[in-house]
Amino acid sequence: MLNLSDRHQEILWTLARSDGMLTGQQLSEVLEISIRTLQNEMVSLKEWGLVESSNRGYVLNSDKYDQLNQELMPHGRETDLSRILQKLLLADHKLNIYDLAEELYLSITTLRSRLKEVEDYVQSLNLTLFIRKNDLWIEGTEFNKRQAIRAMICYEITPGLVSVENYGSLFEGLDVIWVHQIIRDVVQNHQSFLQESCSSSLFLNIDIAIYRIQQGIHLPPDVKSELAQDSLEYQVAEEVCEKCGTKLGIQFPDSECAYVAGLFYGQLLTNQGADVSALDPELMKLEEEVSEIIGEVFEHYMIAIDFAPYIRNITLHIKDLIKRGSYKNYSVNDAYLNIRNDYPFVHDVSVLLAKKLEKVYEIEIPEEETGFLSIHLGVMIENSLHESDALNVLVLASEYQNIANRIDSWLQESYSGVIDVSRAVGDFRTTACNIADLIISTQALHLIGKEVVQISPFLTIMDRVRIDTAIRKCLQDKETKRNNTYLASCFHEKLFFRNPPITNRDEAIHFLGQQMVDFGVVDSGFVESVIERESLSSTCFFERFAIPHPLEMNAKKTMIAVLISDQGIMWESQKIKFCMLFAINREDRKLFSKAYNGAVRTLCDEKKLVELTKCETLSKFIRILKG
Repeated sequence: MLNLSDRHQEILWTLARSDGMLTGQQLSEVLEISIRTLQNEMVSLKEWGLVESSNRGYVLNSDKYDQLNQELMPHGRETDLSRILQKLLLADHKLNIYDLAEELYLSITTLRSRLKEVEDYVQSLNLTLFIRKNDLWIEGTEFNKRQAIRAMICYEITPGLVSVENYGSLFEGLDVIWVHQIIRDVVQNHQSFLQESCSSSLFLNIDIAIYRIQQGIHLPPDVKSELAQDSLEYQVAEEVCEKCGTKLGIQFPDSECAYVAGLFYGQLLTNQGADVSALDPELMKLEEEVSEIIGEVFEHYMIAIDFAPYIRNITLHIKDLIKRGSYKNYSVNDAYLNIRNDYPFVHDVSVLLAKKLEKVYEIEIPEEETGFLSIHLGVMIENSLHESDALNVLVLASEYQNIANRIDSWLQESYSGVIDVSRAVGDFRTTACNIADLIISTQALHLIGKEVVQISPFLTIMDRVRIDTAIRKCLQDKETKRNNTYLASCFHEKLFFRNPPITNRDEAIHFLGQQMVDFGVVDSGFVESVIERESLSSTCFFERFAIPHPLEMNAKKTMIAVLISDQGIMWESQKIKFCMLFAINREDRKLFSKAYNGAVRTLCDEKKLVELTKCETLSKFIRILKG
């Protein structure tokens, strides 16, 4: 197994996030190390075949990197913390510090250092780590311990994806696959079915409960369920507990049956059909409330769409979310990370919706559940934000054997409404070529400043793949250029700052916010609104840059303040060098979605981000941004 250091992993991660090759200078600046140190680290990475180099720079060997990601990674700070936490939370007795160090292949000094961080983490979960002489143990309520085990598996062992293949081995002596099948069978016997999007979280919670009972650890007897014993959830829970208890030779006291019933709350769907739910007066009332809330959220962002066709599905989801929230029985998924990074505006709208739902229904909605809301809202929003201007595609092909017509017909059929297709007439280099965003040609062409896709006359499957890739790239490039042109109009010399004495997130927000106030584009409550929005969900992306903004869009003029720090700013636990603070005028609300998405996508380009952080003047900053 490769002995990768933390720095090795950071180099690989940075190359993986880049859009291709990075120079040694660019890598050293991103990683904050010297060229000599980088070259020394690269010796092993190149020897292992993970990185390839040339006189132009370094590039990741994607195949080797993917293979590495499938293997168990070696020691590192994060790995150590995860394994220590795992041992402490799953133990049914006190652990000896020397035995633990030996088992984890850690020195006592390293283990003691890691335990200080573990202590802070378990405290955030309402638990306490005790260290007495050579003994270690965690104290707290059994409910909080189960929540902590769940959090450890969801966020430390299988982040973003709750997979039985990844966590099943933790519960020694418990056949989790068998348990899951029992749950499915019992649910089916009650003429019901599980919501697949939430089932993995349900299985995990029940696995944890059974494993703790196997260890002889129970919830206190005074734990009661607010669910009636004749409710569907309670009946399913009792049968699951009975079957598992008989098979495993354990007893489920009433408190544990009540707990499992609560886990099923908001997770079961019946086979009665949509017609019955359509007549449910409570559901109809909830649908009216949800419609009003979504209407307020869309009005806030100036999103003018008819969401009536989607309201029933999202209402049913919110109904179950309210149930799960009442028992703090949340579902985990990786959708929120993907949507937050790829569709930041959709995520932002979902954050505001979650905030309003929390206030109205007095529940807590974690970011993972916000991911489910993002999926529902994304379906509604993306269509409304689609640009009507199409991509101009020029086809250069022979009329012989109907080649040009076949290519033309396929393009029209496959990309209707997305592209405008034209054919070259006369000297294409001075006419149609000038307005084309993309040229598809059956002959070799070398045109500076134009995207050209060369295909065969036969329009093979590989030709179609090349065309599709090129169209997608051109659409994104065109949108990015349009967004960056708009962004460039929102900067001002007095709101461009390099290396002010700022060290952390709160200082950065207060500093830039006050500069906005002094500039006269926002009122005094602007900073508080930005901090409140940041508390709902971090605006730091990929541990590289942050784009904070307020909840309200009431700036007198849309402006963007820029802060670049060579020393770096601690944004929660990540050090970043680049921050843009948005202030949005109400009339520009619809443009905000494009500007925000565009800014995130632009800054995801590692090369461009490095170039922007080196800018000494705003004029150069804008030139690089638009380029």
